[in-house]
Amino acid sequence: MSSTFWVWLAIGILTCLGWLAALGITIWTNRPKPLKAEHATDHLGSESPAIVALIAHQWRITEHAIAGTILHLAARGVLHLQRTGPDPAQATIAVSDGSGNGLAPYEQRVLAHVIRMTGGGQAPVSALAMESESEAEQWFHEFGREVISSAREQNLSQPLISRPLWTAFVIATLVPATCVAIATMTVNTLAAAFTGVLTFALLLLLLANFEAERDTPKGRRVATRWLGVAEFLAGRPDFARQAPSSIRDWGAPLAYGAALGLNPVISDVLTISTRAHERAWSGHGRTWRRVAIRYPWYPFWGWRVTTAVSVSMTALGWSGVAWWVLTVKLDGLETLGWAIAIASGIVAFVLLGGALVDAAAPKRIDGQVLQVVERSRRKWGGPRWLAPPRRWIAVDDGRDNTETKAFVLPPSMAYAAQAGEQVTVVVGRTFGLVRSIIRH
Repeated sequence: MSSTFWVWLAIGILTCLGWLAALGITIWTNRPKPLKAEHATDHLGSESPAIVALIAHQWRITEHAIAGTILHLAARGVLHLQRTGPDPAQATIAVSDGSGNGLAPYEQRVLAHVIRMTGGGQAPVSALAMESESEAEQWFHEFGREVISSAREQNLSQPLISRPLWTAFVIATLVPATCVAIATMTVNTLAAAFTGVLTFALLLLLLANFEAERDTPKGRRVATRWLGVAEFLAGRPDFARQAPSSIRDWGAPLAYGAALGLNPVISDVLTISTRAHERAWSGHGRTWRRVAIRYPWYPFWGWRVTTAVSVSMTALGWSGVAWWVLTVKLDGLETLGWAIAIASGIVAFVLLGGALVDAAAPKRIDGQVLQVVERSRRKWGGPRWLAPPRRWIAVDDGRDNTETKAFVLPPSMAYAAQAGEQVTVVVGRTFGLVRSIIRH
């Protein structure tokens, strides 16, 4: 490498570090400052629960905003909530006025969602949860954008990085990208174009991750007052244990309390998140009870028997090749070759054993369908192609268990059953793939 390469590369690295330092300083100085309530007060302002949830939670959109909005619509007579059992989750929701007149865009979005999920009639509050993770994420993103837009119009919120500063960062990104491109141009012209564009794209991607909100002087004053309301409501007896149906007795204060995060039970019940599909009420058995639904995340869950056999054979084949190369063709790598061969052999025989069990002794479950949902197996996030969404079914066998496991539906049976139906399901014991469903 020529000295020109190292000089321009050093300049590129230094300018990149300078760009990152400037971004870090900007985010640190512009971040919302912690606020404290001046004094407890019962004075409710004119801001909606969704906006209150935004400014009271450090200018972040949370699910408390959705719960608060649903309760506020109920307090205004747009929705109707009715308790049907001892547990707060045992409640129904219905639309009293579906016109949407006088509602903010995000309130209209919530109302439209309730109408769609309930079919315009009455349904359990658990019906508000979406089956698809991607759909729920998109809905929540659009809801948040509308809340933020309304907050900005009221001068209660502003972008964490202002538009002029954002433009300046984008333009400044060209400096390290150009320096890196010039450095690699001394080696190869095509490589210069690639590294320059890659540097520019990576820095822009990092910048896009900080598209957040921050406080304003007016927003801080309003947030301080609402924190006083939170302090007042938190001191009310039994406020934190109220159910959504208590909106008839408490009115708007319950909606604002939910938006402020004072009632986690309500935020847990009134949600559109797919996490609602991790629990269900079942009357199949001796008593009504809440059942936790576990969705196994390990990679082979939902495999066909043929898939397991193919993977095991492939693993054995490649382990043999690796053993031969490392022990015969290369010197000093015998230990590594044997380690790879033994590990691959163990995995292959475990998969073959599981395939044999699934083929010879499938599990038969008679019971009530608790959930049929579409969701991903992703446990820690990551790209969707690593674990694309699948259809899952959870069945309660009536043995009064408080937890059950969800099984994977093949595409041919994706809509073979619905929640509440009595069915007989035959599944693989090892890989959890549904083989047949019989409705009763």
